[in-house]
Amino acid sequence: MLAAVLADAADPGGKGFLAQALMPQYAPFFIGGIGLYLVHRGRRDRLAWAVALAGWLAGWLAGWSSPPCTAGRGCRPGRCSR
Repeated sequence: MLAAVLADAADPGGKGFLAQALMPQYAPFFIGGIGLYLVHRGRRDRLAWAVALAGWLAGWLAGWSSPPCTAGRGCRPGRCSR
């Protein structure tokens, strides 16, 4: 996730190689997926549950629970692609 954040900071436009290769917009879901795998391995492991919940929460707080806005109609302020 650190690499994704650094790639996003290095290329604010999001059109560079690092942003395309690391896909920082999906990093929270990757972390959540790793957490779910750890939960699958040991269901009583609290750290695994914490990693899975942190990934879910990071994705939810970043606003990825709704589809991205592509038009001016129905866009939330600050989330439009235009």
